[in-house]
Amino acid sequence: MDPGPLTSLTYGKFALHPVLTRITAAEAAEVRDMWVAEGVLPAAEAARRTREVLFLIREASSAALAGVCTVYPAPLGETGRTYWHFRMFLRPAFRGCPGLPRFVLLASHRHLQESPPPSAHGARGIAVVAENPAFRTPRTRIFFARQQPPWGRFGTDARGNDIFYCDFDL
Repeated sequence: MDPGPLTSLTYGKFALHPVLTRITAAEAAEVRDMWVAEGVLPAAEAARRTREVLFLIREASSAALAGVCTVYPAPLGETGRTYWHFRMFLRPAFRGCPGLPRFVLLASHRHLQESPPPSAHGARGIAVVAENPAFRTPRTRIFFARQQPPWGRFGTDARGNDIFYCDFDL
């Protein structure tokens, strides 16, 4: 089943290019090399995760790879319900663009809801584990509570990170 046409999105000076299930070998190598160079992941795990890239995030003017967001289907806690688990990495040189993380997250939700790939396995929605220590604040909980569509707080993981989720059918 073809998920249909994939279109790029723009936000400020950034362009998001959807590549889930369609990432090229050159793009995968570029992402892997970015993660390794930035010290984010070891080479083997970086290579494996390239299959999970949903959006390449590029600086529009130079086409430089600014970051990526990845998703993978997995159960949400002990519910047994499958959700797309979302992660995002931006290179330090490209951080600080107000609203970009929110835009990428909500664009990911919309994209997966409207054009789920065959590997969706009946995913019910999207989930985020707020692993960044900067997100362990009441402000983050307020942020998710105010989004449209509404996001719920599932609880915390074993490391104390908040887990937020949003169903597709809302």
